[in-house]
Amino acid sequence: MNLDVDKTKTKIQELEKQGRLPKLAMLGGSVFLFPHPVKELADFLKGYGMHVNYDAAHVAGLISGGEFQDPLREGVDTMTMSTHKTLFGPQGGLVLAFEKNAEVIKKATFPGLTSSHHIHHMAAKAIAFAEALEFGKDYASQTVKNAKALAVALNDSGFKVLGEKQGFTKSHQAVVNVLDYADGGKIEADLEKANIIVNRQLVPGDLKAKRNYMHPSGIRLGTSEITRLGMKESEMQEIASFIKQVIIDKKDAKEVAAKVSDFRKNYQKTQYCFDNKLGAYDYVKLR
Repeated sequence: MNLDVDKTKTKIQELEKQGRLPKLAMLGGSVFLFPHPVKELADFLKGYGMHVNYDAAHVAGLISGGEFQDPLREGVDTMTMSTHKTLFGPQGGLVLAFEKNAEVIKKATFPGLTSSHHIHHMAAKAIAFAEALEFGKDYASQTVKNAKALAVALNDSGFKVLGEKQGFTKSHQAVVNVLDYADGGKIEADLEKANIIVNRQLVPGDLKAKRNYMHPSGIRLGTSEITRLGMKESEMQEIASFIKQVIIDKKDAKEVAAKVSDFRKNYQKTQYCFDNKLGAYDYVKLR
């Protein structure tokens, strides 16, 4: 569930011999259980004239909260990210880089890709960043704790959770191979009927077995939103139990959905944020 450093280096050397070296190397992904080997690869890739970018879309909030790797300081040239996942703000994106790359990025993005900017989004992002500064460390820490707890609970329930030898996860995600029960597409649909939202997920070996995204072997679960609602490790046990009831025990989805709805009633307030409308505007670090 991570990049193989030696195989990556060998592949780059092969591409050079073929005259097919890419100009851009991308690290990161939508399944991001463990930090990528940035320190081990950044200088090597740059040595072949490649620009190294890190896609932090899923883990930006964990990075800002000090719970994941620090890609820019580990050697990448640029870092791209979403502003609406673990970094909890309005939908949007960012490009971060050192000053030496600033003008190149500006010319590449404006006006061709971003012909206008939305003031209300800028204001909302400012508040989101203030909340990340104020609450992000605690949020990121609890998010990772919850992901690990959920992965352990699912594994103990009889599921094949990926990454066991590495501790299952160091991020907000857990990935489960569910092929013993059905393909990931069906499991996703069955859980949705029980008011549980997960994502179907291709896992290692799927492509060789000619499985596709519609019918993969796995599902992906994330703890970013449930952590924001105030859930902690003990609640992960309950969530794992609900999932087991649907997938392994084959209980009626409507019956489980009622239990999930009743469980969810206890978590109606968003946490790790300012409590009122004025909180963000009074935030001294915005001045």
